[in-house]
Amino acid sequence: MKQDAVSEVVGAFVLVAIAMLAMSILILVFFANPLPTRVPSFAGLISNRSYTIYISHEGGDPLLRGQYKILVDNVDETWNFTKSLPDANRTFSLGKVMNATLPKMAKRVVMVFNTSWGGGTVLLSADLIKQQVLAPYGWYDGDWQFRKKITIDHTKVPSDQSGFPVLISIADVDLSAEAQHDSDDIIFTDSTGMTLLPHEIEIYTWNSGTLVAWVRIPTLSSVTDTVIYMYYGNSGAASLQDPTGVWSNGYAAVWHLGEATGATRLDSTNNNNDLTQNNGPIAMAASKIGNGADFVRASAQYLWITDAAQTGLDVTGPITLQAWAKVDETANAPYQIISKAKGSCVPASDPPYFLRLNSIAVGFVRECFVATGACGTDPTDAQPGGNSITSGTWNYVVGIYDGSFSRIYKNAVQTDSVAYSSGIFNSDGGLYVGSQVNSNYFDGLLDEARVSSTARSPDWLTTEYNNMNNPGVGGFLLSLSSEQTSTTMS
Repeated sequence: MKQDAVSEVVGAFVLVAIAMLAMSILILVFFANPLPTRVPSFAGLISNRSYTIYISHEGGDPLLRGQYKILVDNVDETWNFTKSLPDANRTFSLGKVMNATLPKMAKRVVMVFNTSWGGGTVLLSADLIKQQVLAPYGWYDGDWQFRKKITIDHTKVPSDQSGFPVLISIADVDLSAEAQHDSDDIIFTDSTGMTLLPHEIEIYTWNSGTLVAWVRIPTLSSVTDTVIYMYYGNSGAASLQDPTGVWSNGYAAVWHLGEATGATRLDSTNNNNDLTQNNGPIAMAASKIGNGADFVRASAQYLWITDAAQTGLDVTGPITLQAWAKVDETANAPYQIISKAKGSCVPASDPPYFLRLNSIAVGFVRECFVATGACGTDPTDAQPGGNSITSGTWNYVVGIYDGSFSRIYKNAVQTDSVAYSSGIFNSDGGLYVGSQVNSNYFDGLLDEARVSSTARSPDWLTTEYNNMNNPGVGGFLLSLSSEQTSTTMS
C-alpha cells in the first residue's frame, strides 16, 4: 500500500491534520437535537505503533470536565484522555488535542455528552476494525513503522556501477528492539523511499541487531552519494527477500559459505549450484563477512558439485573468480580456492580455470589464475612475482580472463597480467571449492567465493573491496541516520 494521505477528514468541519501524526481512522460524527451550546466538532487519529488515540477540538463551544465521556471498547477511558489537557480544569476547547495510550489496539471509540444533556448524545463514533493503515507520502507502506536512511560514500566508488550488490553490515539496537526476530520485516528501498530493492539477508541476530545483508543498487554513483532506506518494524510481514534478484548481474554462483558446520553451502543465484562437503564436517567460523568455511588441509576437506548438477559453470569465455582467503600456514602450498575439474580431458595438466594461492618457496605464496584454450593445450598462468601473502591475514583474491588477458588482483590491485586470447575449454568435470579434485587442499578460511560469466572491471573490483573491507560508517557508508518513523520523517 502506497498512499499519499496521512489522515481523512471526519466530522462536520474540515479536518486540520495534526502534523506528522501516524495513521488515520475513519470517524463518523453526528449530532442530536437539541443541544444547549454551539455544537462542537471533533476529529481523531490513531497511532498504529503506540496504540495512541488522538482527538482534536475543531470548532464550536468548549467542553468542560464532567460534560462528556469517552468509551473505548465499552470501557470508560475519559480520565486517560482528559489528563493530557494542559489546564487544571481539563477544558477541551478549540485547537486543543487530547490523547490516551491504550494497552492494545482499540476496536471502537465513542465520545458522548453527559446523559443529562440530550440523552447521551453521540459526538464521535469510530469503528477501527476495518480501517486501512495509510502511509505518508514517500513512505513505502504504512505497515512498516520505522526506517533508516543509509548514505553511501561516492568517493569509495571510482566509476558508476550498475546492478551492484552492496553489503550492509551493521549492529543496531533499534533493529533489536523493533524488527521481527526472524528479520522478515527488514526491507530496502531506493532514495524515493517507495521502490523496493532486491535484498538477501545472510545473517540476522535479533538480540544484538547484527545484520549482514546484500542489496542490489540499480546505479551506484561515483559523483553523488547514493541514498537508500532500510525499513523495519512490521510484526505481520512475511519475508520479501529476493537473493536471485540481488545476484542477477552475470553471477554463475555465489557462495557465502556461512552455513552451519557440516551443512551444504548454498548458492544464492538462481542456478542453485549448491556445494556438498567431502571429508567433513567442514566447520562454520567467523570470517571476513559474517561466517565462512574453515578447511583443514590434513583432513583433505573440500566442497564440490558434480558436472551433472551444475548450471552456468561451464564458462568458455570471459570469467571472474573471486574469494576472501586467509591461510593458516604457507609451507604446503598450493592452496586451491576454486577449481573446475578437467573431467575427461586427461591430457591437460591443469583445469580449464582455477584460482589458488601458489608457492615457489617455503613461506612465499602468490595468487594464480589460468585459462586454457583447448583440451590438452599448455596452460597460460598469470602469476605475480614477489607478491607475498602472509598467513593469518585476510586477502581479497580475484582472477579474471577478459578474452585477451588473464589477470590477477590482490585487494583490488592488479598484480599480474598475461596475454591470452584462446578461450577456456569446455570441461565435463565438477567444480571444487577448497581443492583441485584430490589435491592442493586449502588450509584456512574462505568467504564469499564467486564465479561470474563476465570479466569484472578494475573499478568494480575496487568498489567491491572498499565495500567488503570496511562496510560501516566511516568506510563505505557516510552515515546511517538516527531512527525515523512515519511521524518524524522528513
